[in-house]
Amino acid sequence: MYYIDPHDLEYVQWEPTSFCNANCIGCPRTDNETMLTKPYIAKFQRHASEPQIKYFIDSIVDERLVNLKTVQYNGNIGDAMMHPNIDDILIAISKRRPNIHQIVHTNGGGPWAKKFAKIGEYISKENPDANIAFTFSIDGLEDTNDMYRKNVQWKHIINNSKVLREHNVRVKWRMIKFNHNAHQVEQAKQLATSWGWEFDLNQETFGQELVDIYKDNKANTDLYKEKIKNFHLEFEDMFYKYPKNNNKFTDSCYWQKNNSIQIVSDMTVWPCCWTSHFHFYYGQDNEKIWNKDNVTIKDLMNPKIPMLKQWEELFNSESKNYYESPDIRIDEKNLLYNVLVGKTFTSIGKKLKYNNEFNLDICKNYCRHYHNR
Repeated sequence: MYYIDPHDLEYVQWEPTSFCNANCIGCPRTDNETMLTKPYIAKFQRHASEPQIKYFIDSIVDERLVNLKTVQYNGNIGDAMMHPNIDDILIAISKRRPNIHQIVHTNGGGPWAKKFAKIGEYISKENPDANIAFTFSIDGLEDTNDMYRKNVQWKHIINNSKVLREHNVRVKWRMIKFNHNAHQVEQAKQLATSWGWEFDLNQETFGQELVDIYKDNKANTDLYKEKIKNFHLEFEDMFYKYPKNNNKFTDSCYWQKNNSIQIVSDMTVWPCCWTSHFHFYYGQDNEKIWNKDNVTIKDLMNPKIPMLKQWEELFNSESKNYYESPDIRIDEKNLLYNVLVGKTFTSIGKKLKYNNEFNLDICKNYCRHYHNR
């Protein structure tokens, strides 16, 4: 029994890079006090390499994935447009498997006009029917967008949008509605319409409390240097205070139900974008994580059960943890199809649930209470 039968796979989300030009409030990469990138994230950042790009493209054009319909470039902490070869990746897949719908999610606010122009020229001159589109996450106008999307430059959004409009590339403006930008929703919609873009409003605001606290913060390099000097492992980042609940549930995995899978920049494959967040915790000091006195999987009343330890105790073998399992990594001899039929992924479906209820707090948090609310 497969977690997802590769013949049924419809949607792949790939984060080709963990670099980002922004430090959004509430993003795992952002230290909200300084509005700069957390030290362990800064150390961890990487682009998918040239060989890894080839393995990814070979995986996507693999004829065994007969029902694959969409590739979305998005993920945990990176902006896809930061990858130096994102234009070449999109074009290569479009040429080899033109029916695949490719969607790039970006904040749109980096100096990427040349990459957008290359993609636009491919579409307008070589393939007007190319199945390539963009979603720009723009949360307000010039005076409000960077209150949440720190370090995103409005001038780049304007310049990049102009390039895409010149080549008639399909773009959606996706706006999160916050207290500080709610008065601009109609104006933003009108601007998007004038550009020939779709407009999508997300009214279920994520992190409104954090935004209210930190929206006026500016980058503070002096405080950042002080925090690095006194740096310690941030255990609280790993904990979710999940309340005890005696109700009975019939849980359904949102990603599995939609035949979707997440791949990150080091080519490891994860059941969803939520679990793939774990991959940058493995770069921290595991010994401290596992041996901290008040961290225990045995006491289910403890509000500080770390999700990563739950994941490890459920999935690892005696010899290796999940992240070290070679069959979850895409490479020349182990394409995505092979990962999905491999031993590790075949076992996931049997372990995530017991009596139709999720075993992991991360699944209870996101699939039970977020997607199914």
